[in-house]
Amino acid sequence: MGLLGEMTRTAFKFNKNGAPIRVSKDKILQLLQDNIKDENISISAVEFHDGLLIVTGSVKKITMTINFSMSLVPECTQNRIIHFRVKKVKPFHCNWLNKKLLKNKSPYVFYSNEIISFDLNQIEKIKSVPIGNLKNIEIKDGMLVVKIGL
Repeated sequence: MGLLGEMTRTAFKFNKNGAPIRVSKDKILQLLQDNIKDENISISAVEFHDGLLIVTGSVKKITMTINFSMSLVPECTQNRIIHFRVKKVKPFHCNWLNKKLLKNKSPYVFYSNEIISFDLNQIEKIKSVPIGNLKNIEIKDGMLVVKIGL
């Protein structure tokens, strides 16, 4: 088969299945840390466990430091934005903590009504694919796997 046939077959495969891209917890951690502009908030780790994205850190409130853990469930995609629903926040689920952690100070991390959204086009692996949108989200093998397709 010629070059044109090979390109057509590759384009069809990309369109039908999407191209899987693995996003590490370090990339998500970097997106979150870049979003935090408040010196009283610290994001220390991001983990993928049992289909959840778990964010841990601490926030200083008046004179005490509160350690927190936030569990997020992949919800849906829109273009190259991935949306997670806040499932649980420890030690307590309160809106002031969510708002303080996730103020819309960044052009690529958004928070509204218990949904946290990440613009994954800020990650070089995804930005380097010039066409397509996110089609599928999956957390497996300690990684976030997204598929980009037409």
